[in-house]
This record gives sequence, structure tokens and C-alpha cells, in this order.
Amino acid sequence: MEGEVQPLGLQEPYQVPVKVRGSFADSVVTQVAGLTEFKLDKVGDRTFTLTTNSAREMGWLLDAVEEIVIR
Repeated sequence: MEGEVQPLGLQEPYQVPVKVRGSFADSVVTQVAGLTEFKLDKVGDRTFTLTTNSAREMGWLLDAVEEIVIR
């Protein structure tokens, strides 16, 4: 099977949907919207899209959202 299976490749920029759980307070949504260090577009009441060329930035966003939630 050598050469028959190709690695998964994703097109950049990555478009990553992020949805804030309905069980979280509306203030969490407001704080996520305030994360200006990320290119987040609000596309719904509790839904955002992150646009990035960096997989690391995806992880950093998750860390930032987690920090908001556990405060």
C-alpha cells in the first residue's frame, strides 16, 4: 500500500466554528466576543468563526475560552 494513502491536508486559512454552550451565561459570549487577539467573526447568537493559518492559534483560542469559563 506504499503511497496509496495520503496524509490529511487542510486548506489555509482554517475556518473553525466555535459555539458557546447554551448552559453558559450570556456574559461568557460577550467575553468571547471581546477576545480581540483572535480573528473571530460572530455568525450567530452564540456562534463564532475563527479564521487562522495556525493550528496553534486554534489551541490558544480554546485556552482563552477555557479561562473565561472557569473564572
